[in-house]
Amino acid sequence: LAAREATGLEVVQNGDAGPAVHFCYLADPKREGLLVELIEIAGLRPLFTQIADAASSWDGSDPIREIKPAL
Repeated sequence: LAAREATGLEVVQNGDAGPAVHFCYLADPKREGLLVELIEIAGLRPLFTQIADAASSWDGSDPIREIKPAL
């Protein structure tokens, strides 16, 4: 969050959605309408790694895929 604020983004809302979910929305005063969401959900990194790994070898076919989260 501090790194984003250092670029000029301003926190316009933040909060928690339970003990393991933290979020904030940032706006750029120089770009009207731009809103960035940062969200931290404990334990989701393995799922995002699994998605990134699958995407790196995707050839464009079979666009709808089922995944089994490695959580």
